[in-house]
Amino acid sequence: MKSDADVVYDTKKGKLYLNANGEEKGWGKKKVGGLIARFKGKPELSADHFDGLTAHESDSVISRVIFPGNGEFDEGLYQMQDGTLLFAEPDLDPGDSPFNDEVIYGKDGKPLDIPNVVGIYPIRSGFSLVQVDDKGKYIEQGFKYGRKGPQPFGKPRKIKSIDKTEKRIQFDINNDQKIAGQQVGGSGDAFSDGPSLRSINPIDAEALIDPLA
Repeated sequence: MKSDADVVYDTKKGKLYLNANGEEKGWGKKKVGGLIARFKGKPELSADHFDGLTAHESDSVISRVIFPGNGEFDEGLYQMQDGTLLFAEPDLDPGDSPFNDEVIYGKDGKPLDIPNVVGIYPIRSGFSLVQVDDKGKYIEQGFKYGRKGPQPFGKPRKIKSIDKTEKRIQFDINNDQKIAGQQVGGSGDAFSDGPSLRSINPIDAEALIDPLA
């Protein structure tokens, strides 16, 4: 969790933390920062529930949910208010602040700047992000995991047909609760148990060369 707030409440776990590390990862030294309270039932709390605290205004909040995660895959894909794309705990809503996040970076080492990302699907040792261009065409960019996290590889490719691609890989790419137009129980059925997309069902990365090949 990266935050410049002095006190942070994890609404998903009901845990209250003292942040002594500023915007850096972690909570600082053990005797200075870290967990200070657990609340049974994970109640909804705000600064008004504590004497001497005021609400913290931050840009590190979710503006758009791209993929919420599901019972088999314990991370969601989100876009922050500043445009940053990242993976974090599932089932967050716009306005939430992620607790455990992994920012997606581009080849230049900066946070990835891909507008209009609408979906994601797994490939071997990574994933593919799907976006819609200004002409309404679907484009995908592949990513593979390395020592520094997910790294883009290859060039962006056009997806000729979302339905045909979804049918081939049996995955709800654009999170519309359908696979190739057919209703499914939820998004992301092709995931197995990978917390960071590292243990997903393998799909040949070479399919990115031509999704319809």
